[in-house]
Amino acid sequence: MTGLPESKLRTHKSGSWYDHAREYAARNWPGSAAKTRATVADCLASVTRGLVVDERGAPGPEILHRTLATWAFNWQRMEKQEPPPEIASALAWLAKKSIPLADLEDPAALRNALDGMAVNLDGKPAAAKSVMRRLSVFRSCLDYAVELKVFPANPLSGVRWEAPKTAEQVDPRQVPNPRQARALLAAVPAVAPRVGRHLYAFFACLYFAGLRPSEAVALRLDDCELPATGWGRLLLAGSSPASGKQWTDDGQYHQSRSLKARADGVKRPVPACPELVVILRAHVDEFGAAEDGRLFRSQRGNRLAPVSYESVGGGLANAS
Repeated sequence: MTGLPESKLRTHKSGSWYDHAREYAARNWPGSAAKTRATVADCLASVTRGLVVDERGAPGPEILHRTLATWAFNWQRMEKQEPPPEIASALAWLAKKSIPLADLEDPAALRNALDGMAVNLDGKPAAAKSVMRRLSVFRSCLDYAVELKVFPANPLSGVRWEAPKTAEQVDPRQVPNPRQARALLAAVPAVAPRVGRHLYAFFACLYFAGLRPSEAVALRLDDCELPATGWGRLLLAGSSPASGKQWTDDGQYHQSRSLKARADGVKRPVPACPELVVILRAHVDEFGAAEDGRLFRSQRGNRLAPVSYESVGGGLANAS
């Protein structure tokens, strides 16, 4: 017997919120997609920066968030790399100032965390989808505390807090009609003279076949049925999201993944309208394919990075 009250005993056993959140991130690291790892880290960062006993000696907001989002909750980086002095100092401050995990039974502490995740670093309200994503990760992290028997039930279930509403309906005014879409596609070479012609077919796949960028990046010539006339078919076999070297197991910028919400090896057939077939055949005639069969690649033959097509997309938006 310790003689401590039950609440004090839980505090003694559970440690700090910061330690628990790091343990949660490390526990979920194996098997998670690199994008998921980065998202979880960013969400936990948004919550954790508000769960401190006080802000005396705190690093600047940007440094604090970067420390949390790219170091503290990156299990691989913390295990294998030495943080620079500025980051190491911020990590030490967090370890010292984080509130005890058991304190989150207090609704006031929970509301501080919830209110904090609802704003961005600049103090402006965060987008509703961002808040909901952060809330989901926060809830899951507290569920893990229930699993460890820190709490008898998730403390969030006893807090009345209204999350911002998300808009599920797409505003038709934000979606280009066929005439506008063709005009945007035709403008790609002019907006990006060096790479525009190469990306013309890439953007055509996004519009005419509804591919995600990561699916188009992974598209191979062998996945395409492109007849001389009429409809064709794209047989999607996977995606290649750009997650950043610090989030992948092999240190590569891209991570090869199965299709979203599908098991490994499951393919998804997508109809290719005659107009898209003509565009893809012309692309193959002019540019061929990479050594591994990918249709779209950088000028050096590497996987197409988001910076390449996002900059062109931004140029199209400005031009329109």
